[in-house]
Amino acid sequence: MVREFGKSFKHFVEVNFETDLNLHKIFERHFGSPDILIKNITMTDHRKITPGSTLVFFDEIHECPAAIKSLRYFKEKIPELHVVAAGSLLEFQLKELGFPVGRVEFMWMFPMNFEEFLQAHGVNTDYDPDLDIDDIYKQHLDTYLLTGGMPEIVDTWLKTSDLSACQNLMQRLVANYRADFPKYTTKAQLVPLRSVFEQTPRLWAQKIKYTSLDPEYRSRELQTAIDLLCDAGLITKCLQTSALGSPLSAGAKNHHFKLYSLDAGIGQRMLNFDITASPWNNAVNKGGLVEQFIAQEIRSYCPPNVEPELFFWHREKQGAKAELDFVISSGTGVIPIEVKSGTSAHHPSLDRFIEEKKPHRALLVSFSPDCGLEKNPRQIITHVPVWKFFLSMKPR
Repeated sequence: MVREFGKSFKHFVEVNFETDLNLHKIFERHFGSPDILIKNITMTDHRKITPGSTLVFFDEIHECPAAIKSLRYFKEKIPELHVVAAGSLLEFQLKELGFPVGRVEFMWMFPMNFEEFLQAHGVNTDYDPDLDIDDIYKQHLDTYLLTGGMPEIVDTWLKTSDLSACQNLMQRLVANYRADFPKYTTKAQLVPLRSVFEQTPRLWAQKIKYTSLDPEYRSRELQTAIDLLCDAGLITKCLQTSALGSPLSAGAKNHHFKLYSLDAGIGQRMLNFDITASPWNNAVNKGGLVEQFIAQEIRSYCPPNVEPELFFWHREKQGAKAELDFVISSGTGVIPIEVKSGTSAHHPSLDRFIEEKKPHRALLVSFSPDCGLEKNPRQIITHVPVWKFFLSMKPR
């Protein structure tokens, strides 16, 4: 993505801190002097760096903490120079370095969502009531729920249409994630960390009890593991909220939550689901997979400069229990979302939420092809097929 963006600049210079090891010592000595750093980069790269017309890309910046520290000085001393940095596990580096707020703009990036997946296949994603495109969307959704949205895997699918090759790449990515664990935790914490990582796809859509994650570890150890994996971007918490209004975090309960994985395709590979042999709807946890998909979609449409948050609603009342899979903010109000893995239109929890909270809009997401407003007195429930959910997330 950054390289593509770089094509819009007169000059593009890339520094890879995983391979350009000679630059590490230079950044360690001169991280506060961007003019000296530029001279050394141009000597190595032999390309001109001109503030205002050059994009400098620091890739794998987590390999060189001094380069992370240098960003604030590029901002302060050469503000007209465009610098983009990318790397993994940056949350941990930034905490250790005590990075000053306001010096650098951060963006959260995630796997390709379904709209981007469709666009990569050249499919129109603009809403057009005259365009009969449901079958095309459904066909691509079937593939997306198998491959997920990791860019390298999507690119492999586009070039080869080979699910076996995609599955091998998924396996490699999972192995890489596991290999990174020692980089951000202690030896004593490794086992509970691995346990939470492995168990998360098995628990999609379920309220988490620490005993269901691993009964051998104390809740404090498991909570630490969850927080570390969230910081690493490998899992996302979905917090229970009272949904009194926006912000939803004001009514959230931090110890009542669900967990979702980074990517549906990666999660299925961790469950050893063979995507080359079975359609996705043969998966054991079909309902959980669909909720994982919706969680990914909601997360991907959060503002990129704000750490994304997910919420669900649960009411524990004798004889009147109710739970909604997701609740999202909309202006000063909220939008409840109920997700069905089949075609059922039965939604007592959604009805109860509407009765209590009086939202202006509600979504019922299912695999029923019928789309439109239901016949209810206030006409606020919109039935959305799973393959068209992304249209509901676009600005109205």
